[in-house]
Amino acid sequence: DEWFFRSLAGIRVREDRPAGMPDIEIRPQPVGDLTYVRASTRTLYGKVSVDWEKKNGLFTLRVQIPVGSSACVYLPGDEKGEQISSGVYTFTRKMQGV
Repeated sequence: DEWFFRSLAGIRVREDRPAGMPDIEIRPQPVGDLTYVRASTRTLYGKVSVDWEKKNGLFTLRVQIPVGSSACVYLPGDEKGEQISSGVYTFTRKMQGV
């Protein structure tokens, strides 16, 4: 379970985060022929959900972050993440070999 949430779905809750840093990190790691992952987990802040899909040369990531939380989202291959606040977001990127 932990491998699925932390690696494939990429959900990491940072309960010991420094002040001013995001509570949650989203860093999905698509592997092999897997084309779709959907996962959610309850945290102290509420429900965090991630689903991603590889299709027609695109990687699409949908993220839900609970009210009062923030997250840093990394798309596959990114070194620098994008900080987001609570809400529902969709990210899309072209990918080789998808």
